Amino acid sequence: MQKDDIEKTHGIENAMQHFQSHEFLFDVGKFCREEEK
Repeated sequence: MQKDDIEKTHGIENAMQHFQSHEFLFDVGKFCREEEK
């Protein structure tokens, strides 16, 4: 694996730990519905 790929994957893992997954997905869903209006 490239160094950049490892850093990217690590960043995603940190993000998932930082947000509780269901709350993050809820916010994304809410944002998408707002955008559709």
